[in-house]
Amino acid sequence: MAEIAFQKDGGEDFPAALDRRFHVMPNDDSFFIMEVTLQDMGQYCCYARNDAGEVKACATLTVYGKF
Repeated sequence: MAEIAFQKDGGEDFPAALDRRFHVMPNDDSFFIMEVTLQDMGQYCCYARNDAGEVKACATLTVYGKF
C-alpha cells in the first residue's frame, strides 16, 4: 500500500491544509492552493512510500502581489 504525505517548511499543519485550500490532483502529479496568501510561501515537500521504497520531491512557492 502506498503512503503519500505533504509538508510545508517541515510541518504537516500548514495554513493551506488547515483551511482546506490545498488540493492534490491525483492524475497529473500536481497540487494547487486556492486563494493563496503570503503565509503560503515556503518549501513544500511530498513524501511517497510503498513496498519498493521511498521518494521525496520538494518545490519552493513564492507569492508576489498585493493582498
